[in-house]
Amino acid sequence: MRLALEAALLCTGTAAVCLLLRAVRPEYAFAAGLAGGIGALLLLAAPLTDTLGEMSRLAERTGIASAPLLVQACLAALAGDLLASLCKDAGENALAARVELCARVAAAAMALPLVGELIDAVGSLAL
Repeated sequence: MRLALEAALLCTGTAAVCLLLRAVRPEYAFAAGLAGGIGALLLLAAPLTDTLGEMSRLAERTGIASAPLLVQACLAALAGDLLASLCKDAGENALAARVELCARVAAAAMALPLVGELIDAVGSLAL
């Protein structure tokens, strides 16, 4: 919880710096925003690693072969969101929308084998 608050404060401070820089040097504002975002991600790296490890352990306990794909789908969605935010910060809103769409399609494609296995498991319970 404390790290999340620190990351939020870092991002808020970075946004204030970017606002001031944008009026004078827009290219520096983008660089400052990128640096602040990377800093926030680095602050949250350990908790994210722990969370992903726990998700992997839970997926293995299900006994479903494609459950680890669910973890990869979550990562694809997070990466797509991060990349779309970078595009928006650069003023490329249309490109950001395409990145978000690609991330959603990739996450859905990765989750399809899991959905198939779940349907098979429910079907075998009905018999």
